[in-house]
Amino acid sequence: MLRKLADKLLVPTLTILIVAAAIWGLLKLSQKVGENLEPIKPRVLVFGAEWCHYCPRPEAVQKLADDFPNAQVEYYDVDKDKAKARTYHIKKVPTFIVCSETKGCKIFHSMPALRAWLTNGE
Repeated sequence: MLRKLADKLLVPTLTILIVAAAIWGLLKLSQKVGENLEPIKPRVLVFGAEWCHYCPRPEAVQKLADDFPNAQVEYYDVDKDKAKARTYHIKKVPTFIVCSETKGCKIFHSMPALRAWLTNGE
């Protein structure tokens, strides 16, 4: 029983850490490639689905991009972009992954939490 509990807690935690480490690695690689260029924009990956009532619609994702012009916002439908969803180990929607040069990487499951973090770093 303890083993089952450990598996239930360990696997999701490890998945989140692996995804965050992969994104952070990409961010650092991008930084080295463009060291003498302008600062790297925070990257926001939005994963959703048409059938998901809690997922942001395209207008909301565009508003997010408009409200935070210093962020690179990308939307992926998990049903249409299955490879991208597998790459980032997306298990539920909505999922927002954001990586910033100054704030590190973070995973959110609600737009208000993401907006607060982008605004205040909290």
